[in-house]
Amino acid sequence: MAPNTAVRSEGTPFYAKLLTAGAAGCIADFATFPFDTAKVRLQVQGENVAPRAKAVHAPYKVSLISAGLAPPKTVQVTPRGPGPRYRGTVGTIMTIAREEGPKSLYNGLTAGLQRQAAFASIRIGCYDTIKTLYQSSFQGDASSSDGASIPIRVCAGMSTGALAVLVAQPTEVVKVRFQAAARSGGAKYSSTLGAYKCIAKNEGFQGLWRGRLPLLLYLFDTKELTKLGSPTPKARNGNV
Repeated sequence: MAPNTAVRSEGTPFYAKLLTAGAAGCIADFATFPFDTAKVRLQVQGENVAPRAKAVHAPYKVSLISAGLAPPKTVQVTPRGPGPRYRGTVGTIMTIAREEGPKSLYNGLTAGLQRQAAFASIRIGCYDTIKTLYQSSFQGDASSSDGASIPIRVCAGMSTGALAVLVAQPTEVVKVRFQAAARSGGAKYSSTLGAYKCIAKNEGFQGLWRGRLPLLLYLFDTKELTKLGSPTPKARNGNV
């Protein structure tokens, strides 16, 4: 007989789910933070950069001048601007480590860990509880999570994702500000707490929740839709 993992999961204390989800998120964030920093630098490196001018006809006009067929004043040669500072994920990480030091790869780590502690704890740790609540409210039977319908699973994922964004979005904003600071010539904030205060003071409290709508759309829990074609544990055991 296959072990009843659903019952074992439902018997896990709520606080244990929050702690384990938050701890797992923090460990994963610490391990992959340099890649996240590289992603942010690649995304913002095109800001405040003048477009590169093209001198397509310059060689042709210069040759006409040398032949005496065109006056010099017709020549307008604009030098090309500098190329991209970062190229590729590995190249970006190496460039940051070489120019700013390896420590810069972890700029914003404190806010990142705060984000994971709040975000993962809510979105993952609260998922089973919210799903059971919806299941008992709309299906009338919450004895087993395997019986939850796909709409209930999707709604539970969207609810926990929205709650996580509402709570953790300020930490995401601060994290990205630290990661992208080098593009403007250096760190703008002296500390994580100072960043929260500075953003709230200069941009209002709504500035701490910038980008919440795109993140909410991104977090639409489509992973639950994949379970449409996945058999339930009862079906896998032959107990249809």
